Amino acid sequence: MSHKAIFWVSLISVTTIPFIQTAKNAFTKSDNQNLIVNLSQKVPNIAQNNKVKPDKYLTLAVDKYRQGNYQAAVTNLDRAIKLKPDYAIAYDFRGLIKYQNLKDFPGALADFDRALGINPNFVTSYYNRGLLKYKKLNDQPGGIADMKEAA
Repeated sequence: MSHKAIFWVSLISVTTIPFIQTAKNAFTKSDNQNLIVNLSQKVPNIAQNNKVKPDKYLTLAVDKYRQGNYQAAVTNLDRAIKLKPDYAIAYDFRGLIKYQNLKDFPGALADFDRALGINPNFVTSYYNRGLLKYKKLNDQPGGIADMKEAA
């Protein structure tokens, strides 16, 4: 595994651990089993019944991300954001997936910008946006400024 891959895996792990723990506390064992068995059928119905909180969709997104199903991860993040429009971590994570895995650089930039609009002290979003600007958007001064802000 390259140093770059190790960095990204560790970054995802560090930024998602609190949300995974929250989800473990929020799900009962039977809820978790039901979601795993019938995920495709249950998720839309649960959202309509207001039984799912945005953190649960974030946890589902992390699971889909780890499985390599990036579009499903984005879909779950979209659902979390729909329930909680000021959910900065969901915007940041969605931006990271768009940047790293889906190569949707304008979409990633918009998500990082939105996360920072919600939480101007979100270090991870400054860092992610800085990398995106520097490496993919040919905005080295903007990337450096964001990296400095993150530091």
